[in-house]
Amino acid sequence: MLANGCAFGGFTLYISCAANFVMHVLHQPDTAFGWLFVPLIAGVIAGSAPSARFAERLGNRATVRVGLSVTALAAVANLGYSVLHAATLPWTVMSLALYAFGMALAMPAMSSIAQANLPTMRGMAASLQNFVQMFIFALIASCAPPFVSTIRCEWPRASPSRPRAASRARARASRLV
Repeated sequence: MLANGCAFGGFTLYISCAANFVMHVLHQPDTAFGWLFVPLIAGVIAGSAPSARFAERLGNRATVRVGLSVTALAAVANLGYSVLHAATLPWTVMSLALYAFGMALAMPAMSSIAQANLPTMRGMAASLQNFVQMFIFALIASCAPPFVSTIRCEWPRASPSRPRAASRARARASRLV
């Protein structure tokens, strides 16, 4: 149940901090929220589609392992890209689609496993699982945005692979003045 809530928590972090992410990290106008939400929803839809097939062929536990491995791979890819490159579209949001895919792949199997642990009380197990998921959602949605909104991403909009050209241009401009 906790893994389900934490997987959804990573997804929630981007939803609750969408304004800061789109406008201050991606440097997009307030009409460009599609750059965040379209990849997230596309990943959820794409992950939900094969989930039943995976669970049928591999079993619930293997499906959860595959789904959570995909989310971990997406998180590592996101961190790696963020450290090495400036935030540019569409590359910054590609790992978010992959994360959403893995989360959607694993969630139905996680629900099935949680309900199988209490076979005579499946309704209670589903309610408890939803409670944990919504509690983590509420915790992240209430705590993360105030913290994240104080962080301003001052990365350049252009690729950081050309810092010398920018400093040469500034030097030439200062000589002209």
